[in-house]
Amino acid sequence: MQQLIWIICAGAGIWSGVCLGQSYEGLKNRITLRQQDFALAWANADTDQQERLTDSAYRYLTAVLCDSIWPAWYGTPWNFNGITQTPRRGQIACGYFVTTTLRDAGLRLPRVVYAQMPSETMIRRLCSAVWRCRTGAPHAVQWMLTQPDGIYLVGLDYHTGFVRKTGNRLVLVHASYYHPAIGVMAESLTGTRNPFGDSRYHVISYLLHRELVQGWITGRVWK
Repeated sequence: MQQLIWIICAGAGIWSGVCLGQSYEGLKNRITLRQQDFALAWANADTDQQERLTDSAYRYLTAVLCDSIWPAWYGTPWNFNGITQTPRRGQIACGYFVTTTLRDAGLRLPRVVYAQMPSETMIRRLCSAVWRCRTGAPHAVQWMLTQPDGIYLVGLDYHTGFVRKTGNRLVLVHASYYHPAIGVMAESLTGTRNPFGDSRYHVISYLLHRELVQGWITGRVWK
């Protein structure tokens, strides 16, 4: 048991990304296998071991979303009615990009139902604490700069997506209706015109909070 936990913890933060010749289905299968390893270790772990597994799973999910899943989707065109489940084939809407990538990372959630919800409702279903701002992007950006590094879910006037915070660097990852031919992209949150900057209403929450990470390990179903 100690050896299994050590293997998971040691390897959780290392991810090579989607390399040439590796299919997206293969990526999802590897995520499922790693998730099963975490679940097995969790079932036989004491409290201290579960703390270490939670930390390792957090690092793993951060890496797999930022370095593997999102890059696989870059360049998938945006369409208001887009529902593709395959990167760079077909088109995808902003809500479906969020829910599809989270599902592919191993979260058991109703992809279609969540994608069609108002973004604030979806975020409240997944996240334990929600911050709201009705005074525009500058205030929202200043707030985000005071928060811990990590991945955030954002809901806007007419849009939803992710923000990755690393120090003072804020990157918006989303299916962009401003650039529909490009669609899924990562761009600076500031210095360019984008839906975050043009929105008056912002709903923001830290995605990989403790409860969500442990739910990923144990196979929780989000309603």
